[in-house]
Amino acid sequence: MITPSTPLIAPTIADIRAAAERIAPHAVVTPLLSSPALDAAAGGRVLLKAEVLQHTGSFKLQGALNRLLQLTPDERINGVVAYSSGNHAQAIADNATLLGLPWVVVMPKDAPPLKIERTRAVGADLVLSDRYTEDRVAIGGAIAKERGAMIVPPFQSPHIVAGQGTLALEALTQAAAMGAEVDALLVCCVGGGLTAGCALAAEAVSPRTRVHPCKPSVFDDTARSLELGHCGANAPGVRSICDSIVTETPGEITFSSNLPRVGHGLRVTDDEVLDAITFAVRKLKLVVEPGGAAALAALLSLACPTGRGAMRLVAFVTQVSVIDQILLHLRTRATREAHAGPRSPRRSGPPRARARHAPPPTPRQSAAHGPDAPPPRGDGRWARQSNEGVRSVRAATRRPRKTPSRRTPRRGGGRRSGRRAPGGPRGVSDRAVRSPDTRPTPIKFPILGPLNSYALSIALCVLLLVGTSRAAAIQL
Repeated sequence: MITPSTPLIAPTIADIRAAAERIAPHAVVTPLLSSPALDAAAGGRVLLKAEVLQHTGSFKLQGALNRLLQLTPDERINGVVAYSSGNHAQAIADNATLLGLPWVVVMPKDAPPLKIERTRAVGADLVLSDRYTEDRVAIGGAIAKERGAMIVPPFQSPHIVAGQGTLALEALTQAAAMGAEVDALLVCCVGGGLTAGCALAAEAVSPRTRVHPCKPSVFDDTARSLELGHCGANAPGVRSICDSIVTETPGEITFSSNLPRVGHGLRVTDDEVLDAITFAVRKLKLVVEPGGAAALAALLSLACPTGRGAMRLVAFVTQVSVIDQILLHLRTRATREAHAGPRSPRRSGPPRARARHAPPPTPRQSAAHGPDAPPPRGDGRWARQSNEGVRSVRAATRRPRKTPSRRTPRRGGGRRSGRRAPGGPRGVSDRAVRSPDTRPTPIKFPILGPLNSYALSIALCVLLLVGTSRAAAIQL
């Protein structure tokens, strides 16, 4: 294992400015956004630093790139080793591949699947560990010692801090160009590297700006450490949906730099983070991961200590795995609704007169029959619905008979041609009720007056008998 070539001391504003020039050809200058809806919710003007548009989707790229660009020729030979919850791992993988360096990354097993897939897809070694029972720092150190590689930690490095500090330097410069004076800068805090870099940049560029680290309430190690004046650890076994910004304790280098420069830490709950994600999607049209929404959650929950009308700047990160989960949920719901069909409102009346609908298919049925297949025929409700539909189509398309029926329906008793329609008279079929145009009617001749077809038949039979009798008498 190669030891760092520089002592572990906090960087200066000169280091941050040099890092900005160093990474400029490879990093994206992300925009500073504003939203009237967010201004109304926060009670003042708010600017958003959209690091979602950065390569790999987070501010981790600046720190990792700044560190890799300063490796010595001897350090480049055996490559680098990093440990990360996901965003730092992707930044190391992307930039090490860009620079042609071999690398190994240690990630937790429960990291978002898309982060693991993207890191592994670059084509290097990926080691998975259990974040609750194993020490990722020890695992990374053993791998670096075996390979003679250089360790690139996520925040315990002055190069990482200087690279991540370029975010605040860039954001405050953009805000000044817009004529805005920032009172508070809210940042999502992991081990304190981004917070330290932003505090150093704000101290030099905008002294009135106070930096506030934001973390989950169950992982409030930074907030408690700032209150106590020394590094404190989180309780073991706690959980949070903000998987990308959870640590056991602040970094020693970052905390020593943050203690005299930053404001008190802000705590947010998981429910407040979920509300912030919902607000970002509905109002801002941005998809943010839970860890990246912590600063926005602190702003919307009014945890920021500044009063109404103050100018605040929020920096957050995101990743695409949340988008995939949302799209998967929407596809599943759309398929379910397509199978269920339109629903009719419930109405009173006999049970047979109520509308029947096919039940939504189960996932197993959807996989077997495809998205456009109807429910299985074994379902009794499906069969009744199909039979009623066939009868309706037949009644609507039935042609009138060419020869009218000689039989009229009788009221009460007698043989019926079909079942009695609900609410209809006895002796009349449901078909007669559905299609009155095809009901048989007696034939009447105007010249015969009151005689109907039955009387005419009797008269013809009498005349035939009389004619036959006369013919027989003549022959005799």
